[in-house]
Amino acid sequence: MSQKQQDASHNSQLLTNLQFFSIAEVAAILGVSRKLVRQWIHAGRLPVFRLGPQQRLIRIRKADLEQFIEAHTQTHGSDTGADLA
Repeated sequence: MSQKQQDASHNSQLLTNLQFFSIAEVAAILGVSRKLVRQWIHAGRLPVFRLGPQQRLIRIRKADLEQFIEAHTQTHGSDTGADLA
């Protein structure tokens, strides 16, 4: 693999790892309310990045959301498979 191909592959991996979601997008993905997502954030259960002069813009990294889902997914004994509340 050439250096250029390696760089392109590395950049693609970085881009995949740096995908961010808003609170509304996370709520839609999980099928819950934005209020519940905010509660998880406030409780420290879901890590976020705060941006802007007063840090009011909140973004959730894709990798953090995936970890959150894995940590709150039941492997047995549930029809829904999720224990997110």
